[in-house]
Amino acid sequence: MIKRAAFLFMASMITSASACELTIENAYVRSVIPGVPNTAAFLSIANDCQQPVSLVSGQTDVADRVELHTHVHDDGMMKMRQVDAIVVPASGSVQLKPGGYHLMMMGVDPSINQATSIPILLTFSNGKQLSFDAPLKDVKSSHHHHH
Repeated sequence: MIKRAAFLFMASMITSASACELTIENAYVRSVIPGVPNTAAFLSIANDCQQPVSLVSGQTDVADRVELHTHVHDDGMMKMRQVDAIVVPASGSVQLKPGGYHLMMMGVDPSINQATSIPILLTFSNGKQLSFDAPLKDVKSSHHHHH
């Protein structure tokens, strides 16, 4: 009986570990500013797993490359910096938003402004990949992403 209970407990742990999910919410991509070949994607990533997981890369067909970026305060100025990964805490979430973490899309064809949504693929440190379509938004702001 004890062996059976231990087996069932282990089976439930394996099931719950593999059933944990990462979900994407509130995703959007800023429309491209004329003459600027870069834009950014913003979203929220929720992690219902018992372990933290890191976003390690992103890709899309509409950009030459996608980098993970953040903003840092450096010598009295806000500057963008590339980061290797963005940690999504266990049973928590992380926001990729203007002025913070974001997906920097470089070498973007300005014709994407005709699209209604942009396909994005994210890869995480645990090997999971999530693909989704992010709506394209024409966001007028003083915080444009120039590189």
